[in-house]
Amino acid sequence: MSDALENARPLFILGVPRSGTTMLARLLNTHTGIVQTYETAAFLLFDHIIKNTKHGVKSGIYYGKEYQELWSEQLAQAAKSIINSFYQKICESENRHNVRYWGDKHPHHNACLPFLERLYPNSLYVYIVRDPRDTICSIIKMNDCGMDEAFKIWSKIANDYEKFCESTDHSRIYTLRYEDIVQDYMDKLEAIMDWLDLEIDDNFRELIINKQGFDFHNPNDTSQFNFNERSVARWKQNLTPQENSHVLNSASEYMEKYHYI
Repeated sequence: MSDALENARPLFILGVPRSGTTMLARLLNTHTGIVQTYETAAFLLFDHIIKNTKHGVKSGIYYGKEYQELWSEQLAQAAKSIINSFYQKICESENRHNVRYWGDKHPHHNACLPFLERLYPNSLYVYIVRDPRDTICSIIKMNDCGMDEAFKIWSKIANDYEKFCESTDHSRIYTLRYEDIVQDYMDKLEAIMDWLDLEIDDNFRELIINKQGFDFHNPNDTSQFNFNERSVARWKQNLTPQENSHVLNSASEYMEKYHYI
């Protein structure tokens, strides 16, 4: 059987949790030339076990008492082959051919960015950002936590992605705002496809238009809603003036960069 990934390039979605990474992955995966998985964690898990194996029992791994550095090196050498084989099987199981781009979306890829770069130095990234105040509101609801904890989560992951994007060849990173894509899926996807040098056919266009306003976290709910009404500027109802001021003061550079203030 031919290798569906033979001429394909790795493509990863970056973004803080609750910033639209799920939506973006589902939309990109609609294109026949892209296989974009939803949080397989394959890369995170490999990176984690390679790092921990090197230290054996000191890292909490049971029975890791001998040849741990050698075993860690072996895992690192085998990682790319195993991951590629895994995605090849995904393509086969879904009858996907002529794939141009493949990869995974996971908000916590910030923890394994050096690993991704070592394995795939020619990979591309789509980086989605969102008003941190709205992201924090969504994190509070998802994690059932307070404002301080939600801000810490946002700040740590956002800072990791910002540093990575600043130090990486900008031609390999496409950045977009959540607020722009939810307003018009097709408009922003056309720009991404142009960046990826992928054609858009009538079938893809129709599928995307039908997904406008679809809740990708609840695939069984086919009702549509207006993202601009439900998820954009939700902080105005959910954050106190003091909490808003805290985010403005603490994340001013980020918010100015992406035109949120």
